[in-house]
Amino acid sequence: MNQNQVYTLTTPGTLPVLKAEAKLYVRVHSAVVADDALIDSMLDAVCYWGERYTGRSFRAQTWTMLQDSFGERIELRRSPLNAVTSVKHYVDGELAAVSADDYYLKKGRHWSEILLVDGSAWPTTTDTREQAIEVIFTTALWPDAKLTDNAILRHFLHMYENRGDCDHHSHSDMVRMARMSGATDLYDTIKITRA
Repeated sequence: MNQNQVYTLTTPGTLPVLKAEAKLYVRVHSAVVADDALIDSMLDAVCYWGERYTGRSFRAQTWTMLQDSFGERIELRRSPLNAVTSVKHYVDGELAAVSADDYYLKKGRHWSEILLVDGSAWPTTTDTREQAIEVIFTTALWPDAKLTDNAILRHFLHMYENRGDCDHHSHSDMVRMARMSGATDLYDTIKITRA
């Protein structure tokens, strides 16, 4: 595994819990735009936090991963992985595509790997530089939406009810609210443990 991987979220994807569902859950019946903006912001924050906490994607997203060089395999530490869009590398300062015929995707429960097809090899003309390899890939919706939606709604409800006492951009407040709401109890059942 290449330890120098950098992940950038290119397309965040649609939130798995809709604003209307969240409003019903917290019994908000107003159509005040300010309330809607707050609810949107909190839903986005709790979903993002849950994805980071578990190491899973709860929505279909597009990611760009950069690493310094080719190894025997390329690990993609996002789950569930849907597909690899492209593998590129820098040659003379320009990105060049690696033929999709030379590699395949091995999907795993915690992470996935890009492996070479028998008889193929990674390019040897890659520039010697940091972040010389670029992989674009997509994640899929988390298959157990009932669990993740429940955790998101629990976390959201606790934050909404205590909105005057917390900052949903503060990491420590997010952690405290997730624990107090019981969301982490659900998330812990699907969390990817890291060595």
